Amino acid sequence: MRAGARVMPVNHKRAYRLMSQNSLLLARHTGRGRQISRDGKVITLRSNLRWCSDTFEIPRFTPTRSKSATASCPVN
Repeated sequence: MRAGARVMPVNHKRAYRLMSQNSLLLARHTGRGRQISRDGKVITLRSNLRWCSDTFEIPRFTPTRSKSATASCPVN
């Protein structure tokens, strides 16, 4: 029985069968998305340009968090 209620447990196979018969199921995930061309080239503004980024978090005693991330800065 489900917690807190006087209801019989749900048979997941029956629920799946009923959902399938009524077209209520989502499309199955096949793991194949759109193909991305991977030719090994990285596009930059000019050659031999390096990039940096950094993130940090400030611990607080309240449930909210303070996070910060720096914008990528070109370093040459």
